[in-house]
Amino acid sequence: MKKTAIIAVEARGQALSLREDANISLVQAGSIARKLSRRGFHVAIRLIIDAAQSIEEYSLLGHEGEDVPASLRLRIPSASDKRTARYDLVREIRGRRLPITISCDQPFQTPIEDRLFFAALLARISGINHEVIARLRQASHPLFDPGAVDAYEASLCDHVGRPYLDLEESIAREILESCLGEAATQVSIDAISRPGHEPASWLKEEDLAGVIGEDLAAKEAGYDETDFQSRLIGLFTAVRDPEEERAYFNSPICCRREHNKVRLIARDRYGVLFLRASERLTFHQLREMIARQNAGHPGRPVALKYPYTARHITAALVNEALGNAQEGVSKVIFVEGVEGEINAATGGLIDHELSASLWGTGVEYHRVVARRGVRELLPNLPGGLTLIKDSFSHTVSDMLPAI
Repeated sequence: MKKTAIIAVEARGQALSLREDANISLVQAGSIARKLSRRGFHVAIRLIIDAAQSIEEYSLLGHEGEDVPASLRLRIPSASDKRTARYDLVREIRGRRLPITISCDQPFQTPIEDRLFFAALLARISGINHEVIARLRQASHPLFDPGAVDAYEASLCDHVGRPYLDLEESIAREILESCLGEAATQVSIDAISRPGHEPASWLKEEDLAGVIGEDLAAKEAGYDETDFQSRLIGLFTAVRDPEEERAYFNSPICCRREHNKVRLIARDRYGVLFLRASERLTFHQLREMIARQNAGHPGRPVALKYPYTARHITAALVNEALGNAQEGVSKVIFVEGVEGEINAATGGLIDHELSASLWGTGVEYHRVVARRGVRELLPNLPGGLTLIKDSFSHTVSDMLPAI
């Protein structure tokens, strides 16, 4: 009887932040995959690469502690020139914490502001931040390998001119293959949620178009409008702030149903930019924007965010697992985050959707989270998982549950 296991794991932020949760999850996923492969399972690892939120917010500011965003929130309101103050703030964050420099792809009629945070799916690596690399060479931490900095810098250099998501995926694959060891040739690794390079492919998949179409129809009809969460629409588009020259495009932009229209509100994750953009569209206008983009004529970009992202990921995993179940034993394992600290709107939603969708199907489902406090073992430094993988993999291997 054939035995199959699908391991879904997030691979976001692990290329640039040594305290990112994906560092823990990727090492765990690789270790679990190796053990299952040795037990005769056909293992497939599916990388979840959420490209909607900006690089600075999801893997840099998130690990600074609340005091840092709190101090940054004081700067814009007191500035006489708020636009320049925003640019200075973003430039400072990038210069201090990003080991790369980034530019923004501009395939739209509406230019996107790259001096502010912008969605990672448009980010392209333009160069190396040599000051950050120099600081890494002087870093000291029990898990940190200074001898790996040269190879890490070479990897960054190899990706200059390429989309940032290529670096994200490349390092994730390298880490997993290292953890798999001799099992690497038997395990398939593919990205499950990474958008294509062309905007026309972002929303065009048949199952994804179905998710979007059904939910927009329900929202327009006013179904399930009981609370704020039920009114959220899993899309975001560029919006123009009255104080800005170009449009802001980042997934914290709130898109929701309000008074039978679509309301867009510019936000950043930590509220440091104090943007004031707000706009209303009809549902017809939103559908027209999506249709133009799908046809290859994007005026304003429209991209995917949660909760649609979770439904899209879940549908792909469930379909694959049910197909495997027809041939024998089928498992799905979701590896994500740290115990007690899971974001209910992202990883928590994927877990809920997978558990509900696989219940009673004969497919065995598990969720694996790291023990509380594991993140604090990691150095709070810029850099990629390759800088700590050898020492950290030994730490994580002792924390794995029986699958």
